[in-house]
Amino acid sequence: MDDTILCLAIGGGVLVLWLSNRYWRQAVLVFVIWILFEGAFRKWVPGMGKAGFFLGHMILAGAYLGFLSQRGRRGGRLIPSAPFNVILLALFLWGMVELLNTGDLGILVWLLGMVTYFYYVPLAYLVPEVFPSKKKLIAFLELFCLATLPLLVLGIIQYYSPGSSWLNSQPWGGNKYIYYTGGHVRITSTFASVGAYAVFLPFLVLTSVCLLSLKRLSKKLTIVFYAILSGAFLNVFMTGCRSAVGYSIILPLLYLLLSGTISMSAIRRLAPRIAIGGALIFMMLTLTSMGQNAVRSLQARGFEDIPLRLEWDATFYRFNDRISFMGTGIGSTYQGRQEITDGATGVPREAHDEVERVLVEIGPLGFALAYGLRAVVFWQLWLLVRRLRDQDLRHLALAGCLFAAVMFQAPMILNYVNHKLFWFVAGWLLLLPKLDAQSCLKHPCVGPG
Repeated sequence: MDDTILCLAIGGGVLVLWLSNRYWRQAVLVFVIWILFEGAFRKWVPGMGKAGFFLGHMILAGAYLGFLSQRGRRGGRLIPSAPFNVILLALFLWGMVELLNTGDLGILVWLLGMVTYFYYVPLAYLVPEVFPSKKKLIAFLELFCLATLPLLVLGIIQYYSPGSSWLNSQPWGGNKYIYYTGGHVRITSTFASVGAYAVFLPFLVLTSVCLLSLKRLSKKLTIVFYAILSGAFLNVFMTGCRSAVGYSIILPLLYLLLSGTISMSAIRRLAPRIAIGGALIFMMLTLTSMGQNAVRSLQARGFEDIPLRLEWDATFYRFNDRISFMGTGIGSTYQGRQEITDGATGVPREAHDEVERVLVEIGPLGFALAYGLRAVVFWQLWLLVRRLRDQDLRHLALAGCLFAAVMFQAPMILNYVNHKLFWFVAGWLLLLPKLDAQSCLKHPCVGPG
């Protein structure tokens, strides 16, 4: 029986790889949508708890091969020019140097670290080839947000289901590691963990607000997006994740304020929509029993430790005296490395945030390159906000810039959801200028040149 399952798994993997290679543009779209459903596959399909994690890798591997094959036939550079190439190459070379720093952990942990840091990076180069027009890009983002509606409903059902329910199982340990707050489970919807779902919801809120700011959104679709925003806020409270709630509130407000750098008409269009959406969310959280329960769940976690956590974030360097220049080795703090080795990492138990763990495992130089890469992507997206002429594309660049800013504090390398979304958004650095030139050839654009 085990041999049969193994053969089926290998055959399925080869089929996914072949299809993704042959239809690599469509595979990229499937991969981004798969972010929403990967956790469900891992949680609720028997035997796929760990193996299901790699299905997305197979989809992306096939897309990479198809992309490289096409560029090889066309001639020229295999890797497109991008504003982050230089610092990305420097970080990759540092990762290669870390091969000399494997110690007791072994080469497999080094390989795991390299995959963790770099596997999703090429997605940024594929994105510009997938969306031939602004209309296609916006339509896909609308579809992506609309696809979350059943996920949001599922999250509410999970909240009112017992922790022993199959709906609240996890890819590892079944219902053994279920977290509670305020007498209810901390929901995961179709994601593998609370952490994965909690980092996704602010991205959904920001993307929905961005789409609401675009001129082309119909009235019917606007109403649907109000429902998505209301459901997203209800779900983010039900996760019990305080940082996710904070980002879900702050990001739309920052987006509204910074929209004024694009045009005052954008603020006039967006402000009433945010006001209406905010009023609906406020009434739902304060006047309905479901919303009140969600708020109480968040309150049950308490807020007393937030100053201490902020202090930890500000003093991430406090473990410098316990690591070497090269750190403890790339991959040494990744949660999956226990599957490979029991070797000690020397990582302080208190180092739990990504900013601390990156510094611990690849040392100060690697840390500077890793976070410098995020800074370059953030800054280049902000420059697009200032330089693009098409207003819709400038709004998308602004949303991408704000999401990239969150990555300075939020987990990215050690959180697969954020990591995938980050490099999808980084691909806009190559995509949006192309679409801007295309759009302004068809219609005169008013804005910075």
